[in-house]
Amino acid sequence: MHVNRSPSAASPPSTSSLSLGANIETRFHGTTPLLAATSTGHIPTIRLLLDFHADITARTADGSTIIKLALDGGHTAVVSFLLSRFPHMLITDPRHPKGREWLRRQFRVIRDNVTDEQSKPPWFVLERILSGELGPVAGRSVLVGDVQMDISRNYAAGVRVVHTGTFDGVFVRHEGVRESAGLLNGVLPTTEYDVVGTRVEEGEGWVVERWRYRDKRSGVEVMDGVDWFWIRDGRICVKWIYYTVQCREGWGSRNCPI
Repeated sequence: MHVNRSPSAASPPSTSSLSLGANIETRFHGTTPLLAATSTGHIPTIRLLLDFHADITARTADGSTIIKLALDGGHTAVVSFLLSRFPHMLITDPRHPKGREWLRRQFRVIRDNVTDEQSKPPWFVLERILSGELGPVAGRSVLVGDVQMDISRNYAAGVRVVHTGTFDGVFVRHEGVRESAGLLNGVLPTTEYDVVGTRVEEGEGWVVERWRYRDKRSGVEVMDGVDWFWIRDGRICVKWIYYTVQCREGWGSRNCPI
């Protein structure tokens, strides 16, 4: 028997069940009713769920945001509706004008943080990302937001990912990369990070990036994030991640995930 595990497989609760206190964030195969409604583009259901305070920062099991799901499905009306309800919503997906603006700012920060001029990422890389077409991999095109293709392009088949800090563990191969990303997605409500330092070891294949994260809505912050990468033949072979997630007292209205 085949079971549909797509985001649209989750059925949203009825108005009566919501009025009686049904859990609006109940997940079915890793997705919430709001995310499922977004993937189908059904604005009346989205409006209903938001009226009952559904969490717009929730992500699917693979890390997809509500905006990504809407853009993946070509539901531009849904994106417009969400922005009408939440005009200050963070959008990092470059398929939307707000996402392109955000990516340009972040790319400039990353360039400015690399002190070695020869190691700075070239501007044409940004333009390729903004175009949404990054070129073929194994006979396929890589599109922005395609997590599986991003992993295939950037990570070696036998990659090792080491976690220390809030989470401790070693993850292997591409499945481990997805599991590692899922841990971070599970505790950081949004997708915006502040890169505060980047160092490239010329000729050695090592890259070190320091980052921070703050979300006042949830009260979650990371002030000590560091990612180390060892890159060989254009792919990440080892990634070591350190960060500690904390909850700032007095921030946010939701329970801290840690």
